Amino acid sequence: MTQSPPKETIAARWQKLVSVSLGFIRHLRLMYLLMLLGLAAGLLYYVYTRSVYYTRALIKVYSLGLPITSTEEYGFQTKYFGQAFLHRSVQEHTASMMGLSAGYTNYETLTDKYLQKLRLREFDAGTTILETWSYYPAFAEAWPKLIVEGYNDYVRQVREGRRALLNTVFKEEVENLKRVSDQQVSSALNFSESHNAVEMFIEKRELDKVPADLLRIREHIKIRATVEKTLANNTLNVEERLSVLSRFEEEYPAIGSMLDDAPAMAPPPLVGRPSSAPSGTRLARSTVVVVPSLVGKTDDWNSLLGQQRQLIAKRIDLSSKFLGGHPQMVALDRELENLNARLQGELSVLQNRFSLETERLRAQEKELEAQLPEFARFQKEYDSFERERDLLMASQLPAHEGALELQKRIGAAAYTMNQDRFSVEYLSTVESRLVDPMSPSKKQGLIASLAVGFCLAIGVPLLLERVRSWSSRVDELEEVTGLPALGVVTNDLTLQEVRVDPTYTGECFRIMRSGILFSVDGKRDTKVILVTSSRPREGKTTIAMRLAIAMTQAGSRVVLVDGDMRRGRIHRSFDMERSPGLSDYLTGQKNAASVDDILHAPLPTLPGFFVITTGETRNDAPEIIESPRSQALIEELKNRFDHVIIDSPPVLGLADCYPLLRLSDGVAFVVRANYTTYSEASSSVQALAAGGARFFGFVLNRVDLTSPDNVYYYYRYQPKYYTAHLYGQNKARN
Repeated sequence: MTQSPPKETIAARWQKLVSVSLGFIRHLRLMYLLMLLGLAAGLLYYVYTRSVYYTRALIKVYSLGLPITSTEEYGFQTKYFGQAFLHRSVQEHTASMMGLSAGYTNYETLTDKYLQKLRLREFDAGTTILETWSYYPAFAEAWPKLIVEGYNDYVRQVREGRRALLNTVFKEEVENLKRVSDQQVSSALNFSESHNAVEMFIEKRELDKVPADLLRIREHIKIRATVEKTLANNTLNVEERLSVLSRFEEEYPAIGSMLDDAPAMAPPPLVGRPSSAPSGTRLARSTVVVVPSLVGKTDDWNSLLGQQRQLIAKRIDLSSKFLGGHPQMVALDRELENLNARLQGELSVLQNRFSLETERLRAQEKELEAQLPEFARFQKEYDSFERERDLLMASQLPAHEGALELQKRIGAAAYTMNQDRFSVEYLSTVESRLVDPMSPSKKQGLIASLAVGFCLAIGVPLLLERVRSWSSRVDELEEVTGLPALGVVTNDLTLQEVRVDPTYTGECFRIMRSGILFSVDGKRDTKVILVTSSRPREGKTTIAMRLAIAMTQAGSRVVLVDGDMRRGRIHRSFDMERSPGLSDYLTGQKNAASVDDILHAPLPTLPGFFVITTGETRNDAPEIIESPRSQALIEELKNRFDHVIIDSPPVLGLADCYPLLRLSDGVAFVVRANYTTYSEASSSVQALAAGGARFFGFVLNRVDLTSPDNVYYYYRYQPKYYTAHLYGQNKARN
């Protein structure tokens, strides 16, 4: 079984609905005016808006571009065509063809005077929908076909103009580049001749060998010194010496062998043309051969050593058979002597060759060292020559390459300009609205006007309610201040002005009196009542006077004290003098020596009602009220009267109210309807509470019961109390 929602939830929803309804009731006149405003805006739009006529035509687009291989390429090509077809230059050219005006070239004038909008939409492959909105029916009918012709004619004129530009400007530029290229070649040749570039190159090629040859010779001499040191060892035999010299000649060729295999040097380029040699190729390497030695070619000493070993072995064998004088032994000894002589001769040849080569290298070293100063001088001159050549090359533009590139572009453009990328053909007009305009539409205008008016009528009141910072409703102010409501005072002139009827007490003040006297904790004293508000002009003085009169009519002895020493005005309401008054008594003036001197009875019909005026105006009111004399005055008044009602200065912006809080038993806070803001009321209540105030509640003043939302709200609660006297007054006036 489904349970019904809690009563609190239903009440809260009902209260929220009532609040929204009252908000709309408050703005009924505004809603009515906003609805009329929406209808008026629609009427003005219909009357003063220009009529727009519409046509929809089909055009065929032929593409001569590259084959389309994907949907993305097709979409890009279609987008490019749409931008080109609807370009302002095409539309201006079409307008000129139509003869709209002499010398017409202004796109803005076209769109403002004749054409509202153009749009292209894809229909199928190759077919496009062209939609036209125009201010003239004849223009809307003729424009689709004419813009197709205008586009084709415009493309043709642009193509012919570009071809003419190529035939004039570009070809002339090619000739200029050729002349510049010839001048650059001539300048480079002149530079080469003036600096003897060929001779310098040949000389540089020869001198560049000097450092390398010198380093190589020094390295060889250093190695030969090591070999000489080794041969100087007397413990080495012939075989060891032959081995050292032979291995050295294998690693470092002797006289008659190749000593140099240096790469050849190519001359540097002297003009702005690339070298004729292919990239990455190496030039032929030169070979330097040492002059042959005067020493003849030696025998193979390794074979001689082998023969020597064989003879020694043979002699050892024969020595076991024969004596030393035997002919065979003598023959072997003779052969051994010959072999030793030949080995010694081989060693001498190698040593002579080594010594000769060493001397020759040392001579070359000295000769190359003598050429080093000349090499340094020439290198400096050649560096200067290269810098001048680099500056010459840097100052010359690549005219030859530019002429070649431009010539290629001329050839390619001359070919491609004979073809249109797109060709457009007008097919037919499939829809047109040339009699009944597309806009403005009566039906749509009426619906739009009603919608705008309804939105304004609903939205503006909601916005105003959202930003509203004041109220005339009791429940809202109770939520803001956190205080109970003591009563509601209408803006009736009889209640707001004491001079009209001083003795009249409306039902609202009786309710207020009862709320203070009977609706509080029994332990709280109600002798001294402080009446205050957030700021001036909220009616606190009137509320204080009417409350004092209402309590007097109930049989109490009441004294009304004007506590506003700066701008007090109670004496004006009862046609009394300002002095002697409160400030005079508290400062000890002679004319206010006792309490009886400042007590006044303004209404003979109310013998229990007395008033203490403000006295002389003072700016030091807080200091005066804080004196012990103030406390003594209040104590004496409490002994002599049933109630003491103090009209206090406003809370915000002044400090006068806070000393009076300590002298009072409670505060009646006055809020003016639709005048006091939420923030002012809340800030004032919080400030009074921080000062130690005890509250009886708040009084809602100057409520306009003729307002629609107030009539509904207050009639629902207590209609007779708040409206009977007001209606009676209005009836009497009529």
